Amino acid sequence: MIRSTLRSWPWVALGCLALCSSAFAQNDRASITGRVTDPSGASVAAASVKVTNINTGATFDATANDDGRYVVPSVLQVGIYKVEASKSGFKTAVSDNIELRIGDVREVNLALQVGSASEQVTVTAEAPLLNTETSSQGEVIAGRQITELPLRDRNFTNLALLTPGVSRSFAAVLTDSTFFNQGDASAGSNGVSNSQGDTPAARFGRSGGSAIFANGLRPGNNNFTLDGVDNNEPIYGQIGVFPNPDAIQEFRVDTSMAKAEAGRGGVQINTIYKSGTNEYHGTASYYGQNTVLNATNLGIGAA
Repeated sequence: MIRSTLRSWPWVALGCLALCSSAFAQNDRASITGRVTDPSGASVAAASVKVTNINTGATFDATANDDGRYVVPSVLQVGIYKVEASKSGFKTAVSDNIELRIGDVREVNLALQVGSASEQVTVTAEAPLLNTETSSQGEVIAGRQITELPLRDRNFTNLALLTPGVSRSFAAVLTDSTFFNQGDASAGSNGVSNSQGDTPAARFGRSGGSAIFANGLRPGNNNFTLDGVDNNEPIYGQIGVFPNPDAIQEFRVDTSMAKAEAGRGGVQINTIYKSGTNEYHGTASYYGQNTVLNATNLGIGAA
């Protein structure tokens, strides 16, 4: 028994290391950074910064360095935040209604005024015309776009087509579940797989799969995450789990060069579920589909 335990401990340690490494790659979160200055524009070192989630009341603290720079790393959930900066001899500067979307790196600069720390000064933060904190290029799909736009087969990945540069092959999905386009060399000239009754057809026949293209990148290299957890189907390079669109808060489609934590070089689709707040809320829904009631495919792709 002791010998068996000693043999297994390296594998346990390796598993823990893998879990720890995935915890650091929180690509479903956002971060806030900025600079604290005095009335003359000089840096205020060691200023205390508090970031508060308006919906949940959760707070995060940071301290400005010698250059007045502070960073709250990628631990912030999507939502509305308030940022406060304070230091002895200055009034507390407050910036309200800072909206964070998935993957955001938001810059919030705060200017302190001379006075008592018990007094507050509201700082108006305008959205920057150019995001200088990250080179990521993409689009965030959220809110009514997900719940109210026409969405066939409840496949939210179809909404990724709202992002510039993203497309899907012609006739990628047919009503007949025996046809499915994987978006690779096995597809015929009309973009429809020539195989019938195969595993990908059965797996993605109703949903249509997630074979999307962006800026010439191969769909098999796309990367999907759900609440920061890997959501890739390992065999066909597709999405693993299709979340209910009504449960999705938002998702981000990154079409630029992938970050180091992604591990794949295609489109990055990061999805997050709706989270709770300090108020009770919820929805109920039912979805049913019968192929008898669906429109015909007009013979597209038929042999």
